[in-house]
Amino acid sequence: MCNPRKITARATRKIAEAWRAAIQRTARASGSVTGRASLTQQLGSMLAEPARRAFEQAVAADPNWQLVGEGYVLGVPGGQARYLPGTGELDISVELSAYVEAEGTASRVLEGTVEETYEASAQARYYADGYGGRTRDVAQQEARTLAQQEADRRAEAGAGRARQKAERKAQDALAADSSVAADAERDAQARLAVERERRGEELNREAEALLERVQRESLRGVWQTVALGYQNALVAYARANGGHDISVSRSGGSIQVQFQMEA
Repeated sequence: MCNPRKITARATRKIAEAWRAAIQRTARASGSVTGRASLTQQLGSMLAEPARRAFEQAVAADPNWQLVGEGYVLGVPGGQARYLPGTGELDISVELSAYVEAEGTASRVLEGTVEETYEASAQARYYADGYGGRTRDVAQQEARTLAQQEADRRAEAGAGRARQKAERKAQDALAADSSVAADAERDAQARLAVERERRGEELNREAEALLERVQRESLRGVWQTVALGYQNALVAYARANGGHDISVSRSGGSIQVQFQMEA
């Protein structure tokens, strides 16, 4: 028997823990949409010159007509009329508005793997002459077995940590991937554009259907202002020429101006 010798064996174990993050985001977009319809009446050709002058004088003094830019605007149920003295045109328009909204979504799946490596080593003794059966082969097998057992123990102890790391990876992916939210916002905006176009076409048709009634109401307002213009002109004439006992009465859709003048 001689002095014992040592032999060392090493073992390695790898753990792979897969993780998966399913990300889904929702976004909403909203806005307003407007439908319009309009037509132009050549009021200058509809009124004789005296009537037109009386109308324009009355428009300038009538609080129902508001001066906006170069024209006078009359609000009527469902729309408005705008008279341009420079051209004699009466623009009649209807404008309808609505609020629209849309929802967009986006999703993405992120996957990965957390890998952990565990190493262990072990030693065993043997004798060059094989004393007591302790040959090199026996010692090598013993060291290998011990190293493998230790590597297995370390890998088993580390499996929980690997799972925790995988869970953190998935959570970090859910929190960090802002591109999914941006995709959802883009999807919402695209859907909103489609909805606005669809609703806008509906509003245009509704405005066209309403335009005829608004035209009637606008012309009714014009004729009332024309009548008011004649009334003002007659009263001004009477006063300028010594008229007295001036009275103005209205019945139905007519205005009656009475006054007396010396012959």
